[in-house]
Amino acid sequence: CKKIDHIIDKNFKDPVIAECGIFLSYPGCNNQNWHRDSEKKDDNGNLFTFSVALDDINEVNGPLQLYNKSHKLPEDKYEMLNLKKEDLFNNKHFKKVSATCQRGDLIAWNSNIIHRGSKNNGNNIRPLFYFSILDNSKIRPKGPTYTLKSKYKGKVNLKEIIV
Repeated sequence: CKKIDHIIDKNFKDPVIAECGIFLSYPGCNNQNWHRDSEKKDDNGNLFTFSVALDDINEVNGPLQLYNKSHKLPEDKYEMLNLKKEDLFNNKHFKKVSATCQRGDLIAWNSNIIHRGSKNNGNNIRPLFYFSILDNSKIRPKGPTYTLKSKYKGKVNLKEIIV
C-alpha cells in the first residue's frame, strides 16, 4: 500500500473518508456518459476514489475508462471550444485508458479526471468495492454522492484502515 500512502501524503493535508460502497455493472449495462465526479475549482479539496476489483475486469465486462491527464483540463474548456467531450480527446494530448485488472487489484483516480463506466457485454455482474478520500482542509467539492451518513464522517487514521 505504498502507492496509496504516496497519493495520500502528496494530495491531502487532512484526509477523511467521504464515500464507501459497491459499484455494480450488470450484464447489458450501457456506457455511462463521460463525466467528472466533482466540479473542478481551485479552492476545492482533493477527492480521490480507490476501488478494489472483486472479480477480474476485462474489456467485455465493463471496465472503468478514463482519459489520462484530463483532470488538469479546465472545466469550461469544452464550451470554449464548442466541442463534445469525445471530440476534445481525439488528439495526442489525451489517451483513453481502460482499467482492466485482476480480482484484488486496486484502481485509483482523481475525482476531476474525465471517465465513465463502460458497457458490460458479459454474462456476469462486474462488482467493485470503493472508497473515496477527501482533503477536509478545503471546501468540499459539489458532485459526489458522499455516501457515508454524517455520523460516520470525520477524521480517520487512514494508515490504520489501509493495510
